[in-house]
Amino acid sequence: MAHRIFVFGVDGMIPPLTEHLVAAGRLPHIARLFREGALTKLLPFVSTWGPINWMCFATGAPPGSAWRGTVAVPGIEALDAASDAPSAYGCETLWEALDRQGRGSAIVSYPASWPPRGLSHTTIAVPDRQSTDLAPLELARPARYMTADLRDRYRQPPGTQAGWAPLSSRGRKRPASNTLPVPTPPAGWRNLPSGPTLATRFPLLGIGGETLAEIDVLLTDLDGPRSRALFCQGQDAAQGIGEDMSDQGAATAGVAYSATVGEWTAWHRMNLNGRAATVRFRLLELGEGGASLALCHSEVFPLERFAYPRALEPDLLKTVGPYASGSSAHLRPTDPFWATAVDEAHYEAAWLAGAARHLLDREDTALFMTVYRPADSANHDCLAYLDPTLPHYGGRETELAQEILAQAYGAVDHAIGLLMENAEEGDVIILASDHGAVVNHVTCDIYNLLQEQGLLTLQETAEGGLAVDWARTQAYIRPSRSGSEIFINLRGREPQGTVEPEQYEALQGRIIDLLLDWREPQSGERAVALALRKRDSALLGYWGDEAGDIQFIYNEGFVWGALPEGITIARTDIPAVNHGPQIPTAEHGLASNMGMLALWGPGV
Repeated sequence: MAHRIFVFGVDGMIPPLTEHLVAAGRLPHIARLFREGALTKLLPFVSTWGPINWMCFATGAPPGSAWRGTVAVPGIEALDAASDAPSAYGCETLWEALDRQGRGSAIVSYPASWPPRGLSHTTIAVPDRQSTDLAPLELARPARYMTADLRDRYRQPPGTQAGWAPLSSRGRKRPASNTLPVPTPPAGWRNLPSGPTLATRFPLLGIGGETLAEIDVLLTDLDGPRSRALFCQGQDAAQGIGEDMSDQGAATAGVAYSATVGEWTAWHRMNLNGRAATVRFRLLELGEGGASLALCHSEVFPLERFAYPRALEPDLLKTVGPYASGSSAHLRPTDPFWATAVDEAHYEAAWLAGAARHLLDREDTALFMTVYRPADSANHDCLAYLDPTLPHYGGRETELAQEILAQAYGAVDHAIGLLMENAEEGDVIILASDHGAVVNHVTCDIYNLLQEQGLLTLQETAEGGLAVDWARTQAYIRPSRSGSEIFINLRGREPQGTVEPEQYEALQGRIIDLLLDWREPQSGERAVALALRKRDSALLGYWGDEAGDIQFIYNEGFVWGALPEGITIARTDIPAVNHGPQIPTAEHGLASNMGMLALWGPGV
């Protein structure tokens, strides 16, 4: 019998691609896991989207019971364990069931795991910010800055507008890098080193766009083989960014806040608007003479009030160091700094493995669960280059995409290796994914389709966004749901309902006919594989008050997205990859929408 279980969840890890990389020798630890354990595919629920399927995974229940939709909860700063804040879970989780029996769990960055809802034995460290409103936990997202010449040179191709739920953003956008002022001779600086130097400055921007701090950058040794960037505050070359958090501490003063090209600084503790936080910086590129410059910083994460119970925070930081998730670089072959994203992916994977070992060493703690996301990012930005049926296939970008995927999945392999290396007798390690991904060929704009039929009216807001004109709307999609559900604006149920109850079933039928008749003009292929009334949606695992009045699934190669006004469906010539409400059984070559489950340990 197992006495401890480590669940290392990976967002989007694709079964055939993983097996391909195992066969190529790129994932030695996962190869051992497969060889000595058990492996199977998992069938995701519709929509093949992370929060839904991870919440089903944690409860053993279909979405109709497990998932209430995206639920906003108070930020971690204002919440304690006794809170009655709403939960996105509609039924008991595995860690709640263990907690009832006096067994502890360690839940790290797992969807909708916050708030802890009065648990007495469960640790929740680093609550997952996806599907909840926990932005106050993160002080600043990873960001990069470039001088204008590099920003123009490395400008990324436009996003596909496909591959994201058509909710509030209505498209998958690729944010541009921030512009960095061209370095100039330093004025007003103290303790300047000998030799030529240049200086510039950039703001450390919070999640709301506010300036948390001004970071001064001094370029030194410009006439030598190892030019450096010093990251300072207050234009003092002898004063770094806050307090060095490396093991050497003061012994590294003067160098811990500097970096050559391709290097990170040490982690530094800063006080930002009264909150202790940690950040590190990297010098990405430095042109001859220092005139061209690119740099980035990690996620800025708090050093306190990020876990429950609070008492575990100091030891966790001391044992595994600061937490950081995401990257300002992209796991994309067109991004010249993709190696930085790989570095940050490896850091996060190793951190999660270290946190698992540390947290499960506590008495009566039986379960560790986490979800790690960089593999999904690599899928979205690389997989289309591996499809030989598309014009993007072949050449340098395909080679880079293969290597990026291997290295991103390699970060998972490294974490699994750490867990296996430190496994005790009776430990079971589970590697699982919620879904995979497949290449898109056709973009479908459900908003435009409903508008074309006079069923939905959108109007611009004062902020430049879009909002539903309820008085002229009969059917709509809720931002809190998955994008594969259509809701009727039913009078007596909806606050501004326009559809009479006696018209309800006829309108359901009309919309289902509309979906099933929706075809791509060139091929004549049907966009939607299946569309069901709410009363029939139990076939897909949906029921209850929160479920949509119509459930539907796109066919393989068809995807949600945003198109120009008046166009409801169009082929895409931009590399695009998705999962979402595309049929879960979609599979082609190394791509698959299926999830995976591998187990290793006693009794497997």
